[in-house]
Amino acid sequence: MQQFIVLAWPSGLYSNRYKNINDIPDGATISIPQDPSNNGRALDFLAQHGFIKLKEGVGLSATKKDIIENKRNFKIVELDQGMSAKSLDDVDLAFILGGYQTAVGLHLKDALLAEDSTSEFIGVITTRADNQNDEKIEKLKTVLHSPDVKKFIETTFEGDIIPVFE
Repeated sequence: MQQFIVLAWPSGLYSNRYKNINDIPDGATISIPQDPSNNGRALDFLAQHGFIKLKEGVGLSATKKDIIENKRNFKIVELDQGMSAKSLDDVDLAFILGGYQTAVGLHLKDALLAEDSTSEFIGVITTRADNQNDEKIEKLKTVLHSPDVKKFIETTFEGDIIPVFE
């Protein structure tokens, strides 16, 4: 089996009410995706940035039950991931998955806080073991990792999608 990294779709915290993350008041409502993989991703992101504290070691498997400290009394609301971007008028902050923010006219640069190209959530192409050395796979990898493709991604997606290859 062969794997090669291609893209990152960073997620972030967005707000229609606040322009600076430091202006978020105590008791603010934060929407996060409800599906298990992105729920843990959002909670882990909030913990990394000091909004909440999670039980030791839960990481990306976190659920709201794993919150052990919420000193600022944030109200965390779980929504279908497709609704997070549409919740911006109803919440103070929304954790919006990469790609969903563009549905409401936002870009990663509009996020108050965002993941970056070091995110664990990246696009990876994986081959089956029986074709890992296939010439077509190597050609695909060469094309996808080319300077032209990198420039295309950077120009076309303006930072919303990040090439994560050298």
